[in-house]
Amino acid sequence: MKTTPVLLSLIKTEFKQLLSALQQKHILIDTNFLIDANRNKNIFSDLIESLKKNSCTLVTINGVYHEFIKGRKSIEDYKSMFSYYQEIIDYEIPFDSSVRENANTLIKVLLKRSSQISYTDILLLATLMKYNQNMYLLSKDKSDIPLFLFPVKATIPIDSGETNYFYSIYSLDQINYEKELEKILKK
Repeated sequence: MKTTPVLLSLIKTEFKQLLSALQQKHILIDTNFLIDANRNKNIFSDLIESLKKNSCTLVTINGVYHEFIKGRKSIEDYKSMFSYYQEIIDYEIPFDSSVRENANTLIKVLLKRSSQISYTDILLLATLMKYNQNMYLLSKDKSDIPLFLFPVKATIPIDSGETNYFYSIYSLDQINYEKELEKILKK
């Protein structure tokens, strides 16, 4: 029996608007989405299919791939995870010097505010900064993402029947980012 995601009634009409706003954009996928989607393939498949049918390109970075497959207990499990990764992710964005520069700047901004996040999350956000106009981040880790720089644009609730998942779509707030840069440069 195929179970479909149950979107809260308030969100159903907004989901179509969200898809419209995301059309032909790149969706940067965080590890937590891949893990939850792999564990609940039948629940997450409709969301993934909706994004892909909407001409969204699902992308990620190498660090997410390694977080996703680490800890496998057998070669068969590894192969299954790798196959699922390839099925979901359309393209893996390579690391380059502009992402490195963005990561360094972001670390300075966060240090100024006494905040720290994981290495992979820094690289995801630095990648989002690079492709700001054409990319959104899909993640459920609100505590790991500095919302003053990367506000939530939308939340997608998914009800598995046992667990409610809440995934957020984030983008860079360029104005706040520039304000934070000015603070760093003044000192």
